[in-house]
Amino acid sequence: MFFKTNDNVRLYYADSGQGIPLIFLSGFGGNSIEWAKQKNFFNAAGYRTITMDYRNHGQSARTNRGLRIARLSMDLANLIERLKLSQVVMIGSSMGAGVIWSYLSLFGTQNVRGVVSIDQSPYGLDDDNWRFGALHITEARLAADVNRIANLKYTVGAVDTDLHEKLRQAQEEQPFDFLQNKPLLLDNLRQDWRDVLRYAQIPQLFLAGANSPIWSSDHTAFCKALVQDGYGESYIFERVGHLAHLEASQEFNEVVGHWLQNS
Repeated sequence: MFFKTNDNVRLYYADSGQGIPLIFLSGFGGNSIEWAKQKNFFNAAGYRTITMDYRNHGQSARTNRGLRIARLSMDLANLIERLKLSQVVMIGSSMGAGVIWSYLSLFGTQNVRGVVSIDQSPYGLDDDNWRFGALHITEARLAADVNRIANLKYTVGAVDTDLHEKLRQAQEEQPFDFLQNKPLLLDNLRQDWRDVLRYAQIPQLFLAGANSPIWSSDHTAFCKALVQDGYGESYIFERVGHLAHLEASQEFNEVVGHWLQNS
């Protein structure tokens, strides 16, 4: 299915099941297909599942407009309005968590039941007081070092063979252009969402892979402590890289499912 954003860009989304709505958001360069194991599991568990391909990702339209996190969070708001959703749970992998935090910053938490972030530091760069940036890149080195992110091997654990093939085919049919979308990655890394985590009084679950090639998983403990009034929880997947929902899908589903039932 497709919808038009309020700046007239055609985006793909998928919507299935009934119950509490769960919105799954991929990272930079990702697409809706990577959430297949989660859609099957949570639909069977009585949840409604929704995925969206960002502009320039997956089956969505290609454009040079709006390549910034704030625009993607507005696209998310457009989809929520179109589907007339309320009390949603937002689950974001990598940059997808940044899109969620941007949404909370712009639109507040009144329509959000909870948030799950997957392997995403709330501030993407290192500085004198922060050591959880991507590859320990600083602002001074960002322009020179950002291309290193494109060349990483994101996974440590094995991805399901059939799903891996579907992802390969999707990338072949709808290729992702790193250079075109580099401004989006730069914008994502420069954002600092620590204040959003601190003041968002909703349940928040911070997940990370112990062997992530991008961040230290220690950022999850910081995030949990940052969240007020006991709303924060964290979990680290052993022998997992950057994409826990793909590398350890069963464990991921069980962890998130338990959190949903108890938050």
